[in-house]
Amino acid sequence: MLGMGLFALGILVALPLVSAGLATDTSGLWIAGAAVAGTGLGLGILAMLGAMRPLNWSASAVAPWLEHQVWNRSCRVLASRKEAEMATARKIDVLTVKLDPKPGALAQVLSAFREAKVNLTASWAYQMGPTEAQAHFFAADADRAKQALTKLGKAPKTEAAFWVEDADKIGNYHGVLEKLAKAGVNIEATDAFGIGGKFATVIFVAEGDVGKASTALGV
Repeated sequence: MLGMGLFALGILVALPLVSAGLATDTSGLWIAGAAVAGTGLGLGILAMLGAMRPLNWSASAVAPWLEHQVWNRSCRVLASRKEAEMATARKIDVLTVKLDPKPGALAQVLSAFREAKVNLTASWAYQMGPTEAQAHFFAADADRAKQALTKLGKAPKTEAAFWVEDADKIGNYHGVLEKLAKAGVNIEATDAFGIGGKFATVIFVAEGDVGKASTALGV
C-alpha cells in the first residue's frame, strides 16, 4: 500500500519536470513514479531489518518528506542547466587605433561614434608612454565603426580576439584561462568584469594561436 501511495506521489512530482522540459513525454512520469516507489520500498526494507526505526511509516508521513527531496533535486538540476546555458564564447573583431595622449582624445572618438550611431559593446584605452596612447573598440557593427574612425583621420587595425560570457560565479574566469593554458595558448592581453549577475572577458592571443584558442574555447 505504501509503495502504491509513493508511486502516485511520483506522478505528481514528475508533472513540473515535464513542464520544465526534463521529461519529454509520459515516460518521465512513469520513471519518476517508479523511482519514488523504489525509494519507499528500500526504506521499508531497511526498517524491517532494524537499520532504521521511524515512529510513523504511513504514506501520509513519508510522502511530504519524499516530495521535498525530489522537488529540491529537480530545482538543482534546473539551476545547473540554466548556468550551463549561459556560458558562451565567440571570436570577435576588435578595432585598434592610436590616440594622442592628451585630454579629450578618447571623447573625440566616442563623439564620432555617437554621430555615426555606432553601438559599442566594450572599449579599452590606455596610455603607453609619454607620447603615445591606444584604444580598442568592440562594436556591434564593426564596419560602421571602422568608417567612423577613418572619417576621423584614424587608421583602425582589425585584430582577432575572444569574447566569453558566463554566470558571475567564483572560478568561471579561472576556468576560461585554464582551458587556454592546457591548450598551450599564451594570452597577450585580457580584461574581465562582472555586472548584473553575468561575467564577461575579452582575450587577445597571438595570431598564430587563434586556431588553438578557438578549439579550446569551443568556438
